[in-house]
Amino acid sequence: KRLIFVDRRSATCFERRIRTGSAGLEIEDRIQIGESGARLYPACKFSLRHVASSKYYQADELAEPDNEGWTEVREVAVRRLVDWTTGKVLTQVETS
Repeated sequence: KRLIFVDRRSATCFERRIRTGSAGLEIEDRIQIGESGARLYPACKFSLRHVASSKYYQADELAEPDNEGWTEVREVAVRRLVDWTTGKVLTQVETS
């Protein structure tokens, strides 16, 4: 919410690294949170970008946040490895 609606800076930092190799593609997203005690939620599968609309809504917009996410972390790294041959995606998550 802070990244979208609040018009002020925060200590939160987002970094994306993309690497290609002979076996596949690696995409690493790293979010560093400057505040202790913060909670970070992953976006739902329909949340590709924020577009305010008064014409329709997705049912998940009204849903209560589930237990997914990370509490009291300073950094979250999500690494996706895509195999060139099979197209399968392996996801690894690290928190600190």
